[in-house]
Amino acid sequence: MTAIIEARKTYEGAPRQFEKDLAWHLQHGYVWSCPDAFIMGRPVNSKKPDLFHDLSVPQEGDRDCWFIFLAAGLDAFRYFIRIMPYPLVYLAWHRRGDQLRIHKLQHFLKRI
Repeated sequence: MTAIIEARKTYEGAPRQFEKDLAWHLQHGYVWSCPDAFIMGRPVNSKKPDLFHDLSVPQEGDRDCWFIFLAAGLDAFRYFIRIMPYPLVYLAWHRRGDQLRIHKLQHFLKRI
């Protein structure tokens, strides 16, 4: 199964639609896709975590954090580290509905 198919499956039974979130990230964020990894993400302001999932408008102002909205595939985070357009201070994500995790990018780099 390719990573994009795996990503699409995470939306089964969810109120959100994969195609709408994908279209939003294609226009306002970043989408990386290859057979082994699929990532939707965007730069956000780490001091406004309540807006991380708000796709009504792109965040403005100081964007110091990469928010990984969706990652699927083998070692998707390692893939993201290699291809991110530019480094930011923080990296944030949710893991299967868990609490939001925000780490300094340098701390994350040391762990992987």
